[in-house]
This record gives sequence, structure tokens and C-alpha cells, in this order.
Amino acid sequence: MSIKRSAIAAAFLVLAAVAPTLGVAAQFGDGGYGSSASTPPNQIDHCEIRLIREAWVPAPVPGVIDRMDVHEGDVVSDGQPLAQIDAREAEMELKLANDELDVAQKEASNDIDQKVASAAYWVAMKEWESANEANKKSAGAISATEIARLGFEVERARYAYYQAKHDFEIAKVTVQARQTQVAAAQLTVDRHLIKAPIAGIVEEVLMHPGEWANPGEQLLRIVQLDQLKVQGYVNSLELHPSEVLGRSVTVDVELARGRHATFTGKISFASTNIRDDDNYPVTATVDNRQENGFWVLSPGMVATMTIDVGTLKAVERAVPSGSGTR
Repeated sequence: MSIKRSAIAAAFLVLAAVAPTLGVAAQFGDGGYGSSASTPPNQIDHCEIRLIREAWVPAPVPGVIDRMDVHEGDVVSDGQPLAQIDAREAEMELKLANDELDVAQKEASNDIDQKVASAAYWVAMKEWESANEANKKSAGAISATEIARLGFEVERARYAYYQAKHDFEIAKVTVQARQTQVAAAQLTVDRHLIKAPIAGIVEEVLMHPGEWANPGEQLLRIVQLDQLKVQGYVNSLELHPSEVLGRSVTVDVELARGRHATFTGKISFASTNIRDDDNYPVTATVDNRQENGFWVLSPGMVATMTIDVGTLKAVERAVPSGSGTR
């Protein structure tokens, strides 16, 4: 019995001596990432699936909603018409602007006034020259008063020509101004047609035909599901942000009835702001896919993300002094 007790006591002493070493080995595991063997530091549990892009679509102009072309759940493309606000008044303003442009273009192409003024100046100049020639042949044939009047007519005709030329140039500039007015009126008409700012799925429709919309009031919401982000937290004592940024990831999500789906992506963001619990947030971007017409990943899902850290070496932990046998 004493021999058996001695053997048991010796076994306990050996176990006490090697236990700290075994504990450190168990923590590192063969992977050497500085975490427990069951959950390595490059595996992040309880990650959240979130949207990358969503768009609340507002009313750009006030007015009654004339029609709503989409419903909740519809798939829309970027730039696709979604709704129409009553644009009758804006269309009348556009028609008026186009009519004024037509008038300005006709005036700008009509140089008759300039030609008449040029001809009048030529006639006045000839009359003045003839009068002076007559006085040269016969002194006093044309009175000084008449010569002065003819000279005045020359100057008046000359300035009338300058005015006609100026008016013709103004008519050309007026065409440009009318073109700008047409463009502005067309923009106002276009703003009554609501278009999708992004491609995605109509998640909410908040207003309907017949309702009045104020500028900035939200009409509907579109979410983009073809690409999503996965957010989680990494222990900074195990992996530095520089070691995970740009790394490939595998994302696992649990679906209905215990099924699982796996996706791949890359770490697109690794914060350098370390929290009090020594963790920092990371974000991975993953491409979604459809099954039976529905996207597999949805915002709000919980996922497990595994970061491919390659062959990073573990930082050896010092065994606390005083551990082991004495």
C-alpha cells in the first residue's frame, strides 16, 4: 500500500510540473495563432451581415404623385423610372420656353434691318457728296443750311446702321439665353420623373398615387443585395490590423432548418482603433448569390467569418515566473 501511495504521489508531482506547459500548448494549438484550439483567433463568431448601399429616394419637387411604377420586392436597375410627379405645369413652361426660342432664332436669322440701314447710309452719303459737287461747279448752288442738313442725315444713317448691327448681335445672344431657358425648363420636367439612384430591390414604398409630396419627402427605399459586408471583431493581441487587411475570408451562415451556406470575400477594412477589450472592428465584402430567385444572404444575419492569415507565426508567450514545481 505504501508503494502504491508513493507511486500516486509521484504521478501527481509530475502532472503538477508539466500542467502549465500543457496549458500553454493547448491555448496555442498546432495553428499557433494565440487563441484556444476550439476557436482560433482568425475565426470570428457572431459577425453581422449588413448593407453596403441603400438609397432613400426623395421627391425632388413638390406635387401630386401621378403614378408609382414599382412595388415592394421589385428588382430595379440604376436609372430605371420609379414614379412620376404631376408635371403638367412644368411641361407648359417648357413649351413656352421653346416657343420663345423659336422667335429668338427667327430674329437672329433676320438681318433685313441691318441691310436697310446700310442702304440708307449709302443713299445719304451720295446725296451729301452730290450737293458738295454741285457747289464746287457753281458756288452757292446748294445753301450751307442744306449741306449741313445732308451731313446730319449721313450721320443719322451711319448710327442707324450701327444700331441695326448691334440689334442683330443681341438677337444672336438672345438665342443662347432662350436655349438656356429651355434647358432649365427641361430639367424641371425631368425632375418630376423619379429614377432609381442605384440598382437593387425596392424594400419600402412610402407614398402612393394621388398623395401630395413635398420636396425631400421620402417616397421609397432601395437596398442593394448583390454585395454585402460582414462586420466582426478581431483580438488585437492575436492579430494586428495590418495582418488581416486585404486577406481572403470564408463566411459561413446558418439558414433555415439547419442548412449552411458558405461565401468568400476579402477584408476591406481593419480599424486601427483598439477598443478597451483589446478588440478592433473589421469589415469584409462578399458577393451574394441567388437561389430560387431569392438572395441567400440578408442584412441582419449572423455569420462566422474565418480569415485566411496564411502562415503567420505565433508570438511565444512567456511562462509566468514561479509556475511549475519548486
